Amino acid sequence: GPSQDPLVTWDIISDFSFEKLTTLFQKNAPATWFLLMKFMNPKLEDCLLHTYTTSQVCTSVISELLFARNKNVNLLPLCRGISHISMKAHHSIHRIDSRLAHSVSYGSARNALVEMAEAKQTWLQESQDIKKGVVMDNIQRHFKPQDHHIGQVESRMVTGCSATAYELEDCAQDAFNLTEWSARRSENRRSELTLDELLNDLDQSHLELIAELHFLQGIVDYVPTLSSYRPMVEELFDTEVKKQQINPNRHTVVHPLGTNAENEVSTAGMKAALVDFFTQIGIGEGKNDDTIQFISGDGKSYEAMGNVKKHLSELTHEGPYKSFEFACEFLEIWHTKWTDLGRLCHGKWGMGFETCDPSTLGYLAKTISNPTPSDLKKPDFYANQQLIEVAVKSHIVRCWEVYYETDDIVQYFNHRKLHNDLPTMDDLREIARLLQRRYASSQAHNNALLNQDGIGFSEYSLPKTMQATTTTPKMDGLGTRQEVKTGSIMDEHDLSPSDPAAQQTKCPTPKETTPFKGDWLASNTILLLRDGIWWLEVCRAVQKGAIGCVWEVFKVWIITFAGSGHPHYTSYLLDMYCKIKYELPEATRDALFNNWLVNLQGKPGHFLELDLMQEHFNKWLEELSQYGGKEFDDTWYRNVLAPHVYHFLELKGAFENTVELAPHTKRHSAPHLDNEYRAVLQLLRESDLHRHHEGRDLGFHAPDDFSKGMKVLQEGKLEKFIASS
Repeated sequence: GPSQDPLVTWDIISDFSFEKLTTLFQKNAPATWFLLMKFMNPKLEDCLLHTYTTSQVCTSVISELLFARNKNVNLLPLCRGISHISMKAHHSIHRIDSRLAHSVSYGSARNALVEMAEAKQTWLQESQDIKKGVVMDNIQRHFKPQDHHIGQVESRMVTGCSATAYELEDCAQDAFNLTEWSARRSENRRSELTLDELLNDLDQSHLELIAELHFLQGIVDYVPTLSSYRPMVEELFDTEVKKQQINPNRHTVVHPLGTNAENEVSTAGMKAALVDFFTQIGIGEGKNDDTIQFISGDGKSYEAMGNVKKHLSELTHEGPYKSFEFACEFLEIWHTKWTDLGRLCHGKWGMGFETCDPSTLGYLAKTISNPTPSDLKKPDFYANQQLIEVAVKSHIVRCWEVYYETDDIVQYFNHRKLHNDLPTMDDLREIARLLQRRYASSQAHNNALLNQDGIGFSEYSLPKTMQATTTTPKMDGLGTRQEVKTGSIMDEHDLSPSDPAAQQTKCPTPKETTPFKGDWLASNTILLLRDGIWWLEVCRAVQKGAIGCVWEVFKVWIITFAGSGHPHYTSYLLDMYCKIKYELPEATRDALFNNWLVNLQGKPGHFLELDLMQEHFNKWLEELSQYGGKEFDDTWYRNVLAPHVYHFLELKGAFENTVELAPHTKRHSAPHLDNEYRAVLQLLRESDLHRHHEGRDLGFHAPDDFSKGMKVLQEGKLEKFIASS
């Protein structure tokens, strides 16, 4: 008769393990197990030469024998067949392995994936007791025809949308009350927003504290002698600056959805994509559309979702589904973080001055051989993330060296340890608080541009140099530093105009009617430290799941985006601010904060952004799509690949763990950055950027995006946003 075994599901496959199968065979086929183990048992001296475990081989052989006898005994062969698809195995491997009873055929594996996708979609539509959010993104693949015929479609970009549903956790029972949210929106309290209210809402003491702790973390991470303080600094981050902490042991359950071929950039395309994704999770007209549904994406997706709701707002009287009133869109974090990375690179790079001004980010990039981005506003994320980290942390270490009046902070603390004279944590915190005010505050930036004689002693002022002149390293065309002695105003008058070095510096002498008594290089350095610490804090807080800390910096980025020529992200964050500040009920706001990040490993410190997770899924999906030219609503993408992309990654790792292979990372291993830190620190020592040099100016003036942003918002940007929203 027909098999009584259940249909395959990912729960069954995920629960599969060689250990369980081994135990089953040892219990039910002891004679076969004994004979095979005896046959394979090598001599003791040969054991070290084997790269496999005999029990695993024995389990595999018995499974193949049983599958050859009865095609329904196919758990291990089915797992192998699906893993072949997940690893992009050639069709010949499927055909050969199925004939040898190693795995099921390609058709069987594909059919199993289709059946599992249909079962998962049915479950998603029926499991309305489990509240789910959705993150979406565009997906694209370049199609280039291999053969050319009359009527053949030319090369083109195949585009579509992908999405992942994720189960929401730690939500109050009334968190998705649509009626209350609609009532609060109708009050239009966002019209009351002013710049003063936004500034008053910035938690200045929190921002100062995180900068202080980053100074503290920078020194204890760099100096081996102070390594015993590292757990104490981590505890300070976890206790004193914690805001809206997501459960550290959260293990997010995700359900990738089927792709479609819609264009999210257009309003009609975004609406069609949303209808498709909502349908997949069981939302339709008059069906589960009476509660709030979280939906998120990057900046363009967020804007398109808002446009869809604006166009449908006149249909509110026809119900929440017709108007999409139930959809609560919110902005994703990773793309926002990437935009700020572009702001840092564009504003601090010093294009044209990167060969002569050591206060520029471009100069530091040349020092560590980091290439100049082709588009400074959208730089390569990972390479320039590393650049910012090296630059900011090196500046922090140098600040400590200047405070202790040493050029080798490691040897300095080694010497103090020999004399049993290491500072206490309280001592270090007090110094870190001073360094934060001196080197990473807006007031310090302003003071650096003033005549120090008129300021007197201040915690927000740099120590003055005792040197009459400074020796500033200048880059040649190959990125090699040369020594150039300069006076109070650094210029190139000592070089002949025809000298290549003079042409490479591109640093014009500032022309001023009155003598400049400030120090632009020190001011540039302070802005790089201040803004860089904000960026590093978002990176740290995301990893830790400290979503409240992320939001505190996002409120600052509203202003810095406005001052740096990022009008779209200024509007996106302003809209998010009004939504969170005025419109979302408290329970809904907490639910959003508790689920703005995901943790796919279930381990503390392993959180990541929703949109970054979707980017990883898209990258893997694009690699798996072997058939060019097909649209993303084709069965191959929609039902075979997309719903299973996360499970593919998990299954591949599970098989590697089963045979005791070391995990294969998805990116090249990064070397230690010790050489980069040493090179940058040596540069900073030679340039003496952290002491005030009267009249020092090489022509590059880093913009203060915060002060400029306040001016932009005050002069009409904020008013225009309120009017348009």
